[in-house]
Amino acid sequence: MTKETNDKPLEGLHDWRTAGAEIRSQLTIGRMLFLGIMSLVLCSFGALSPFLSVFAPVPLAIGLLLYGPLKMVLMGLGFVTALVVLIFQFPGSQFEWSTSVFVMAWFYAFGVREMVKRELPPIRGLVVISLGITVFMVALIALTVMVTGKSVESHILDLVTPTLAALKSQSSDALSSGGDLGRQLRDFIEKPELLVQKIMTFLPATLFTGIVITAWTSIFLVLRNSLIWRQFNFYPFGLKHYTSFRMPHFWIWFVIIGLTLILGGDSLKMEMAEVIGRNILFFLGVFYFIQGFGIFLDFLRHLGFSGFFRNVFLVFGIFFGWQVLAIVGVFDTWINFRRLFIKKDNEGDLS
Repeated sequence: MTKETNDKPLEGLHDWRTAGAEIRSQLTIGRMLFLGIMSLVLCSFGALSPFLSVFAPVPLAIGLLLYGPLKMVLMGLGFVTALVVLIFQFPGSQFEWSTSVFVMAWFYAFGVREMVKRELPPIRGLVVISLGITVFMVALIALTVMVTGKSVESHILDLVTPTLAALKSQSSDALSSGGDLGRQLRDFIEKPELLVQKIMTFLPATLFTGIVITAWTSIFLVLRNSLIWRQFNFYPFGLKHYTSFRMPHFWIWFVIIGLTLILGGDSLKMEMAEVIGRNILFFLGVFYFIQGFGIFLDFLRHLGFSGFFRNVFLVFGIFFGWQVLAIVGVFDTWINFRRLFIKKDNEGDLS
């Protein structure tokens, strides 16, 4: 699906390994535990603000690159054991969420480690990790359905019913309003099946998009902090290889098909036309967002932003302008924005 660009390995990176002795002496057990606790905290806060869970694999991936899998897995098993004990002590608490997210974070972390160890170009690593976890999640869902004998819709209904009940008791003002929001909330609370149906409509695209975004964020932040682990792991690619990604041109036809299905669904007399079209755009939109983000990062470099201010603009762009970045990625198919503002960078730049 994707196209690797600018994947020529950087030169001179093997020299960095000679500086590893001093840093190796600083790799204490306490700092390893700190990485595990940091990941666990991100998983726990994710129950209140799910987007924080996206960052949970990063400390684990860095720990795997610094300490190796044996020490990290032993530490992880210790944390999971403690969480399981807490689940039995406090059934129905957020420890169940934290445990499941923490376990999933390890899959991403190991994927990033394997990408580095096998010296895969980062975009290829993103595709491999995303597809691997997607297959695993689909298999897990199928196994759950087979073991429990309940459909996916029934499982989702069991999850959303308590949430809707809490919403009913806490959001009386929103429910009494006459707007679209109040009407939709009342419909969902009275008939939770409507919400389940809406969730099922976009479940495949939403699941895949969440997996890709989590994998992309993990790789991006691990590469962004590569000075921490490069002394112990030779990896011939840098962040510039990751952010120079461009979608192959022919994928734009699928974007056009998706838009046609959304805008012309009624004319085509297809009940599912709009749903299919939106799922297509969800699937492809995540990759065009990645392309647009790389353009935005290069634009900030061109303007001279660095350090804290560049990070602020990047965070703002991700959380408040992700749709704009996706659109920029789409139009980059014809315009090639980088040619408009990018000066030739130093080939060894990893920032």
